[in-house]
Amino acid sequence: MSAFFLVFSEPGGRVSLDEFQDWYNNEHIPLRLNHLPQFLSGARYQSTDPGDDTWLSIYQVTHPDIFSHPSYTTLRENRSPREADLVKRLALLDRRCYHIVNVASSGVPCGFELGEHTTQALLTYASTTDKPPSIPSSLRTHVLSLFDHSTMKHGATVSTDYPEYHVVHEFANVADATTAASLIDDPQLTQVKTFKLYRAYPCVAQGNLP
Repeated sequence: MSAFFLVFSEPGGRVSLDEFQDWYNNEHIPLRLNHLPQFLSGARYQSTDPGDDTWLSIYQVTHPDIFSHPSYTTLRENRSPREADLVKRLALLDRRCYHIVNVASSGVPCGFELGEHTTQALLTYASTTDKPPSIPSSLRTHVLSLFDHSTMKHGATVSTDYPEYHVVHEFANVADATTAASLIDDPQLTQVKTFKLYRAYPCVAQGNLP
């Protein structure tokens, strides 16, 4: 069973945006997507809302076991000096691993693979229930169940509690995602955020590396 890996991040005042993007695009992402076939797709999104988690990376992987496999764990244990230094300066690095509970699709092609059907916008939120509200304009909805997480601020691990479920709605455009977010009025739904596509990436699993 495949799983999802969501990473919320914020460079903050000690990492410039240019440094952050260069590291993510040219080191962090390629080490995973260019070499690990268990990573089926990867895309990055930028928040359209104010807050301290401006960036969201979302990956679909073949199986949750990849997160404990040496091929993946050694990447974190043996970071380059550059990456080790940068991670210590990031204002936020919030990693969340999820099982897939349910998927509802409109039938319109979309997804996180690089190509003409890459999802352009997201609405995400945490939930105490696995029954999200129906949103007709959503192209596809994933209900995810948390099984592991870690949060770092300026290199220090902080204790954070998250609801069991997270919901990811995919949209054809930001306007639809924003409208859907404005209609949510449920105290069981928190961390409501909308995102626009920054970039989708090629990967070895898709056979589209340059």
